[in-house]
Amino acid sequence: MKTKLLILSPFLPWPLNSGGNIGVFNMLKAVAKDLDVHLVTSLNQINTASNASKLKELIPEITIHLYDWKSAKNKKFELLRKFVRRLQQKMVFAQNINSLTFNLNDEFTPDYIGFVNNVIKENGINIVQVEFCSYLPWVYCLPQEVKKIFIHHELRYVRDEQAYASNPYGRYLIDFAKDNEISMLNRFDKVVTLTSVDKQKLEDEGVKVPIEVSTLAISDTTPELKIGSSSNCLSFVGGSGHFPNYDGMKWFAKEVLPLVAREIPDIKLQVIGSWSEEAKEEILSMSSAIEFKGFVSVLNDGIKDTLMIVPINIGSGMRMKILEAASNSVPFVSTVVGVEGLDFENEKDCLIAKSAEEMAQQIVRVLKNSALYSSLAENAYYTFVSKYSFEAMKKIRLGIY
Repeated sequence: MKTKLLILSPFLPWPLNSGGNIGVFNMLKAVAKDLDVHLVTSLNQINTASNASKLKELIPEITIHLYDWKSAKNKKFELLRKFVRRLQQKMVFAQNINSLTFNLNDEFTPDYIGFVNNVIKENGINIVQVEFCSYLPWVYCLPQEVKKIFIHHELRYVRDEQAYASNPYGRYLIDFAKDNEISMLNRFDKVVTLTSVDKQKLEDEGVKVPIEVSTLAISDTTPELKIGSSSNCLSFVGGSGHFPNYDGMKWFAKEVLPLVAREIPDIKLQVIGSWSEEAKEEILSMSSAIEFKGFVSVLNDGIKDTLMIVPINIGSGMRMKILEAASNSVPFVSTVVGVEGLDFENEKDCLIAKSAEEMAQQIVRVLKNSALYSSLAENAYYTFVSKYSFEAMKKIRLGIY
């Protein structure tokens, strides 16, 4: 009899418009034939019934359970929760602090908790796998007898410490949220990080439960090695909804791109992903060399013949954009934080910069040297094939279960 696995996630992994969605989608695809997989999420403007139908069409082996708050018995509670959430967001944003706390008012309602527990009971679930930090508090709401695994896509306290430690209000929220994060992780039976670096950080902070390392896959197939031609075009993949992307693009547009433009006046940067109008206006005010392309259905078409930049200065986890570049034979230049935890070697597979000045120098260096452009692309491609393939991820994940 197959192990019955329930995936509990705030995000429906369709469409594939974020690194998290891509990773969860391919994880589902990898284990769906070996396990009896159920996915539970809450309906909202993004997690729509039509997107769920498309996901089911693509991975027919999984069973999807959608919670609709509009059918809740206590709608007043649900509406009050939404009001409190919006009020808290306004108060927090007014302090220029983004989502540092685990909000117990967010989705953890009596009806939703009952819905999830009924799915577990009616389907004889053996293991509940919780995805993403905002769902960490679910560990308090699940039956004691089921095994509980948490997939830590990004250490929230690490990102917050890097971004807000200088703000007194932020320092308070950081310490409060960090203690909560570690405490909740210790209530799980197992924690899975995406990199060995994140595993070590959690162990150093007092996580006592077993921690496994399992990377994510970007696809169940790998394109053939096909190196393009170097051009004066940079690419960045990621949306403004993920704060490290927004923070990194502001830094790059203000501090790095002007230095590159001094050496390469016709430099262009195309940004692929979903960005709010407000965020786009802010970035475009810093440089006219930037173009926002929005969602690109075939990513290789959007990034070929470019140099990928990874100007990430805060956060943890693994950067799916790097795997996308490597698998599509596109070279990349990254910050130290951007490539942290991934086995891509500086000066062989990629170029890693420690400052704005160094990042600009490395970008100019690659764009003016076609041989370097090609060698970085080729080496990164073979590192990807050997260490980050779909089959390697599948073997590790099934071993964890």
